[in-house]
Amino acid sequence: MPDDADFSEILKLARDIGQVPANSGERLRQATEITSRRIKDAWREKLSGSEQLKHLPRAVDYDLGSGVTRGGGGEITSEIGFDKARTQGPLGSISEYGTPRTPGRGFGAASLAENEEDFERGVEQAIDESLKELGL
Repeated sequence: MPDDADFSEILKLARDIGQVPANSGERLRQATEITSRRIKDAWREKLSGSEQLKHLPRAVDYDLGSGVTRGGGGEITSEIGFDKARTQGPLGSISEYGTPRTPGRGFGAASLAENEEDFERGVEQAIDESLKELGL
């Protein structure tokens, strides 16, 4: 390797790439929230129309969270499911998973699967926009 090799461009690229996680946090949170809302809405739609559980769709909700992992990185979480404090919310597990005598409907799992690609696109878009913002 020559003594006059210039690594300044590579070092700048490494610094810029190191900024992507901090730069992309809000965009990743937004992608998570949008997909969480879509899953919630799809799940509610599947539950609507039941005579016995007519209030159950309104019990489906989501909560976003964020924090720091043990390794020091950031994390964004989304919990989508039945709010047990809402009307008929405690019956949500029966609807989703069933009982020994009644099969579960699996509407939540189906709604999650339907939105998987949307979430992947949202994350890719968030990272791409963050890279572009840094000129990468």
